[in-house]
Amino acid sequence: MTGERVLAGSVSRRVLPAASRLRAMECAPVLLLLQSALWASSSAAPLHPDPQSALDRYVSAFDPHYSYTVLDHLTRREEEFTSYVLNMTSLKWLNESVVDRAVWWHYVRVTVPHHITPGLEDSAFLFIDGGSNRAAPPTYPSLLQALIGAFAVSAGTVSACVSQIPNQPLSFLQDVAGKRTRSEDSLMAYTWWHFLNNHTDEPDWLLLFPMTKAAVRAMDTVSDFVLKISAGQRHIDRFTVSGGSKRGWTAWLAAAVDPRVVSFAPIVLDLLNMTPSLHHHFRAYGGWSFAFQSYYELNITKLLDSSQMGLMTKLIDPLAYSRRYRAKPKLVISTVGDEFFLPDNSHYYYQQLQGEKMLRIVPNAEHLCVGHWMSVLLSAQSFYLSTMLGHRRPTMHWNMTQSAESGAIYLYTDVPPLSVVSYHTDTADPTRRDFRWIVAVPGHPDILLFRPTLWRPSPVTSPSPGVYMKQLPVPRVGWRAFFIEATFPGPMGTVQTFTTEVNIIPDVFPFPECKAQKCHGTLV
Repeated sequence: MTGERVLAGSVSRRVLPAASRLRAMECAPVLLLLQSALWASSSAAPLHPDPQSALDRYVSAFDPHYSYTVLDHLTRREEEFTSYVLNMTSLKWLNESVVDRAVWWHYVRVTVPHHITPGLEDSAFLFIDGGSNRAAPPTYPSLLQALIGAFAVSAGTVSACVSQIPNQPLSFLQDVAGKRTRSEDSLMAYTWWHFLNNHTDEPDWLLLFPMTKAAVRAMDTVSDFVLKISAGQRHIDRFTVSGGSKRGWTAWLAAAVDPRVVSFAPIVLDLLNMTPSLHHHFRAYGGWSFAFQSYYELNITKLLDSSQMGLMTKLIDPLAYSRRYRAKPKLVISTVGDEFFLPDNSHYYYQQLQGEKMLRIVPNAEHLCVGHWMSVLLSAQSFYLSTMLGHRRPTMHWNMTQSAESGAIYLYTDVPPLSVVSYHTDTADPTRRDFRWIVAVPGHPDILLFRPTLWRPSPVTSPSPGVYMKQLPVPRVGWRAFFIEATFPGPMGTVQTFTTEVNIIPDVFPFPECKAQKCHGTLV
């Protein structure tokens, strides 16, 4: 097709930025002896000795603070299941001269169905969640925990939800910004700032290190606890891990360092191939989303192209561990209106991911997935069952094309879908390649506007069996984005929903590349 750029491959090809043609603006503790035995069996040996990374060494290092107790008064015995709440101490991070709460602890809610599906006796689903270290013991499950419990019962499998990852809020005794407490991105950003500013020899400072270790300790805890309550009859040694945002990032890294993770489903975290992806972010917005404020305030964006940033990405960028994912099926779940990440971030890493991979982009959702958690967890459940029970998943690949007049996606599948549909939308702001649902008021990053760009479903054509196509014209102004979604039958009556990547037309950026200090930018 003359004049068209074709993006193709076994899964996809990266969209190459068109830098040369910028678009005009219109357009309770366990006995130490037992703990040591547990460590010897699951953590003492190098998890990935070829080669072993700083993250491997940190996660596998023995920590005498690890223990857990069962909060018996919170045990619930129902007709179909029993749920337990454990209090787990996972690790000590840094020390009390640096941070006020060096010892991390977490609530772990474990749901054990009374009927276990044959083939799932040795497996469990672990969801990594956030929360506060100031929270009271959870008398009742949160809505998310209740959904994960329902996941367990309907699938006939053990599920667990570990909370307080990271253990927050925390206070740094010599905080350079004078902040009393830090949580979430403020906490993550501060650890990045420390590493990037002359402390690259201290990788343990990076918040994702203890977050990953805490998730691995949660797997130890679930395995040990189920072994005890089953009188030694059931040993959990296969996990699917999942989590959202930073916990999704933790799921990526836990899958990299622990061989018990046989599949994983990170949610709203696709910041892989970090430096090119962040440059893409800048070119689309002409700065940084307001959601990056914690990093911006510490001047981290100025260091985007620094050697220190290169060292950090080798430690925490999931793509640095891609070789380890070859034998681990992965379901990457993203949203179209995410205020942190762009809908076409996948163009910068997806082709490079090794092994089986599936993508699901959720339409009409932002970073928190408000109103979509049932749908997201049903996808994770079907994926879990298919990987643990050996159910065949469809093979999908696609080509994406762009020309001056239109763009198209061609989807190829080897299994007839139950349904196929396309979703599309246009940018609300004609000057930015911006599909966020929440934006900052210009010049006021603390004042936010809810500005949803609705993604509308539309039919696709099928020029031949197993081939589905959607073609759309380039908009007169702004940008248009679209993708194809296909659903397939899954195990145990579930449905598997997968998508192509997002095609954005025209494939041009409104802002030039940033370099060095000029990458500091502004918040939008």
